[in-house]
Amino acid sequence: MRKMMACMLGAALCFSMAGAETGVSSAEKVAFLCEKMIWNRGWEFRFEDEPGKSGWQTVHLPHTFSLPYFMSDSFYTGRGAYRKKLVMPEEWQGKKVFLDCGAAFQVAEVKVNGKTAGRHEGGYTAFRSDLTPFLKPGENWVEVRVDNRWSPRIAPRAGEHTFSGGLYRNVHLHVCSPVYLPAHGVWVQTPEVTAARGKVRILTEVKNDTGIVRKVTVRHTVREEQSGRVVLRGEKDAELGAGEDSRVQADLPPLASPGLWSPTAPNMYRVATELLDEKGQVLDRAENPLGFRTLELTADRGMLMNGKPVYLQGANVHQDHAGWGDAVTDAGARRDVRLMKNAGFNFIRGSHYPHSQAFLDACDREGMCMLNEGVFWGMGGFKEHDRYWNCDAYPTEKKDRIAFEESCMRQVREMVLQFRN
Repeated sequence: MRKMMACMLGAALCFSMAGAETGVSSAEKVAFLCEKMIWNRGWEFRFEDEPGKSGWQTVHLPHTFSLPYFMSDSFYTGRGAYRKKLVMPEEWQGKKVFLDCGAAFQVAEVKVNGKTAGRHEGGYTAFRSDLTPFLKPGENWVEVRVDNRWSPRIAPRAGEHTFSGGLYRNVHLHVCSPVYLPAHGVWVQTPEVTAARGKVRILTEVKNDTGIVRKVTVRHTVREEQSGRVVLRGEKDAELGAGEDSRVQADLPPLASPGLWSPTAPNMYRVATELLDEKGQVLDRAENPLGFRTLELTADRGMLMNGKPVYLQGANVHQDHAGWGDAVTDAGARRDVRLMKNAGFNFIRGSHYPHSQAFLDACDREGMCMLNEGVFWGMGGFKEHDRYWNCDAYPTEKKDRIAFEESCMRQVREMVLQFRN
């Protein structure tokens, strides 16, 4: 739940830019140390394995190979390339520049000016690529090459749904100091939750990519999501050696009478985590959701939430929309969750893969319990010939098994890190 919110403006800022599609223009000489912007509009796309479709066309993200999408017996499998021009402002000199992709199905290679900056396997989890070493002042080209061909060594191998390729979730540019918060590096815990008080512990990963020792402060601010009222503050100092990464633990003061989260009362809080240098300038920033609730599974009373039984009523939900395929907007994800809620459900099983950040955000806010599934899924039986997306779930050939199991576990780890808050 990383809603982009503006940081407080000061001598040096950390701010977000919703809807901005390029770097800061030369006319906007704003001093800043970190910035996050959505980078969805104005890409160019082309198919690379289909005759007659090799020309570049303008597209906006999210995008799928299968547009327009309706139920059909076949879909394009092969390679597609996305590219976009990035004009690097002077203000970015000496900073880290990351490309954060919400997902790409299913193998993605990120290139900057023709050089590989990152690679990711797995079609449903977010990944970050460091563009910094490959950027030059002025004009740059960022390219994401996506391949959705079936592989015996990448999970899932099969499923009763469409495996469309594409850069089908949001893409952000994240610009920050060389001392920064890694992606999904903030872990918000609630070691004690009662109606009388709630305790918050926050573990924050910090990385120092400079060649000198750096002293930093990790500062947390907890607000009620609806009112914006600050309810908790806390901070912790740390010292990082050159090239070092560290985990900084902060135990905030107990919160009296927290609003507990449940399907009937989805009380939500927001945790803003800021990384500051010795002058108090914000080097990097992250925002995460916080809900106070206890969960217990019992043999005789079922699932207990905050000590009370909750009867789960729900269904499977896929991520695709008619016409749009998997390239669903954040607004579309929110609409789906609201429709389920209004129909009387309080539970969604995300079939059969990790869903988008926007979808889980909506579940938190609407009061919807959510089972975000892993990627090991398939249909019964085994096939020796004509293997495709209707294949056996687990490799029949021994040579593929180690790589396949590593694919499953890697994607589960990514899912847990991305959605643990």
